[in-house]
Amino acid sequence: MLGTLALSHDALALAGTAAWSVYLAGSLLTGIGSGIVVVLWAELFASLGPKRTVHYSVIALLFAALAYLLIRLLSNDVAQLIVAFLPCISMGCFLHFKQSVPRPPRRTRNARVKERPPVRMIAVASFFGLSFGIMKGLIAPVGDDWIVIRDILNIVAIVGGSLAIFITMSVYKMDFDHLTYQIALPLMAAGFLFLPLHEPWNVIGTAVHQFGYQYFYIVLWALWPVLSARRNVPAGWVVCWGLLFIQLGQFVGSIAASCTLSLIEDDLGMAMVSAFVIFFILIIALFALGNGSTSTGWGFVKPMEEADATSNFEKAGTRLARRCHLSPREIEVFFLLAKGRNRAYIREELVIGDETVKSHVKSIYRKANVHSQQELIDLLEQESNREK
Repeated sequence: MLGTLALSHDALALAGTAAWSVYLAGSLLTGIGSGIVVVLWAELFASLGPKRTVHYSVIALLFAALAYLLIRLLSNDVAQLIVAFLPCISMGCFLHFKQSVPRPPRRTRNARVKERPPVRMIAVASFFGLSFGIMKGLIAPVGDDWIVIRDILNIVAIVGGSLAIFITMSVYKMDFDHLTYQIALPLMAAGFLFLPLHEPWNVIGTAVHQFGYQYFYIVLWALWPVLSARRNVPAGWVVCWGLLFIQLGQFVGSIAASCTLSLIEDDLGMAMVSAFVIFFILIIALFALGNGSTSTGWGFVKPMEEADATSNFEKAGTRLARRCHLSPREIEVFFLLAKGRNRAYIREELVIGDETVKSHVKSIYRKANVHSQQELIDLLEQESNREK
């Protein structure tokens, strides 16, 4: 929030000789804060399985696009204030949503992961981030009059990419290989065809590239829970590797494109750079990444048919806890009771007093309209059978 204010508000951005320092501090604060917010949401989504990750991601992007268009209708001062407070709103929603998601056992939290990093996923994430960074660096000279149009076209592309991924995953049940190498990559390569041209074609090219990149971005989010479940590692561990190398790829691509741009003197030079990037994308797709199925095992996986990371027991328990309006701490006690744990175990697991445990148990029984632990277990079993 502070970083966004420092970057956007005139009173801070034009702070005389300190303007450069304020801008740098705002950039760092915004980057660090955004990274934390995205990692937290991605970890939470990944813990719910690929299907719901895709659904929530698509819905979130549609809401974000609508919010962007509405904010543009407001005055500059009001828009800056709203944008600055959006991270707080996001974290409020996160905390509310997190209450209904079962927490992992205490002994497994912050556990050291001894697995090797997911190398092939890291390579794919780096490659796509690199492509996006190059596009951002090469489109930098676009005229000021076209910046607003470019932003609107990019929003339209994000919406289109989100809807396209939902259709290809839900209706056509495509696997990761087809989603990535037959749709996302060609779209991203097609965007570079427009770069040597002048406005509006180069601006349209960024939207085409954004369409493919957004399409892939949701594919990658759907891949994280699959890798987490198959390797039996925390979802946050896989998420952080993926997000880290997407951003590193963007950074390297932007720097490389900016350096290259300083050497380009005419449209022919831009055309040659674009042709090289397209050739590079297609070569990588055909030879380096295109045979991922045999070596990784997830190329043939269809995200919408992959089992969710949560079991029927956890789904039924979450639904029952919501219906009974249990508090976050009561939800933790509820799941331990449902697993047959006694009060002594609950007291040690949650590090709370015996009287506190008794109070929570009594409240849970009252809200669930049961009188014993066995009745609670039977109620959850009925809910779980209904889920099946």
